Amino acid sequence: AEEGMPPPAATLAPKEPMSPEEAEAAAAASGLTLERSDNNCTGFKGVSQLKGNSRPYQASFWCEGYTLNIGLFATPQEAALCIARRRRRAEA
Repeated sequence: AEEGMPPPAATLAPKEPMSPEEAEAAAAASGLTLERSDNNCTGFKGVSQLKGNSRPYQASFWCEGYTLNIGLFATPQEAALCIARRRRRAEA
C-alpha cells in the first residue's frame, strides 16, 4: 500500500474463514463490539449480503464522505469484526 493509504482489502480478510463463534471471541478478546443492526438481514451495521459468492458478506465502512468496501467474508460476524477493527484504526 502507498504510504498513508490503508492496505488493500485482501490483506484485511483472513485466509481461512472464521466461524461466527470465532469472530465473536476475537472481538471480545480485542475489546471490540460487533455493532448490531435491526435494519438489514445480516444483523450487523455495515454488513450486506451478496448472493452467489463463497464469501457472501460484504463489509463497508463510511469514512470522510466515502464508502470503503473492505472485504468479503464467510459470515456476517466475521465482516462485522473487520469493520470494528477498521473503525478502531480510524479513531486512533
